[in-house]
Amino acid sequence: MDNNTLSKKIAEMPLFKGIKQSEIESMIPCLGVIQKRYSKNQFIIIDSEDIANVGLVIDGRVHMLKEDHLGNRSHVSTISVGGLFGESFALRERPSYVSFQAATDSEILRLPLDKIIYYCSNSCPFHKRLVHNTFALLSEKNEQLMKSIEILSKGTLRDKIVCYLSQIADSESHSTITVPLNRTEMAAFLNSNRSAMTRELSKMQDEGLIEISGNRFRLLFLNSDESRFT
Repeated sequence: MDNNTLSKKIAEMPLFKGIKQSEIESMIPCLGVIQKRYSKNQFIIIDSEDIANVGLVIDGRVHMLKEDHLGNRSHVSTISVGGLFGESFALRERPSYVSFQAATDSEILRLPLDKIIYYCSNSCPFHKRLVHNTFALLSEKNEQLMKSIEILSKGTLRDKIVCYLSQIADSESHSTITVPLNRTEMAAFLNSNRSAMTRELSKMQDEGLIEISGNRFRLLFLNSDESRFT
């Protein structure tokens, strides 16, 4: 993909917000951008691998995974189009503590983080905006991490499910929501197994707390509080 085509594709992404396409075109070689496609389930970064670049998802989705010494794998988060990953390790020039795996066929840009946050000798006028956007994305990711901690701190699986679904409802401003994860991914994110989570979802549906159709959930336990969405 040439610089013109690539710049058009990424111009609307949060990292390049407020930067003209012509400026992005000149920025691509300056930053030393590497573009690569990954097949579904292919690992992009492996736990303990040295990290020098930050990843930007320009197509597909990426899972952040952590595996313990017994081989149990936990789903930490999912990075969607426009999202960054690996920046925490690249910033400190240390090996990755987690792995990143393509959840679908994905297209990734790899950008040296030091070239993003430090000004080059050309003193590009749009670089300041790029730095601002980078830290705005880092702030947003920190907020998502806090939300994940809130979910996982709940004492029971049902409480975790309710907290997770409520967070999505708040973000979509509606009690009927679309869950972005499949059942296996959702169970891993909730630090559960699929069978236990499926049983709990069935119980909640039988009790009239939720209605489920594929990845669409109607959160009946929120119906008494619809004012939160107005």
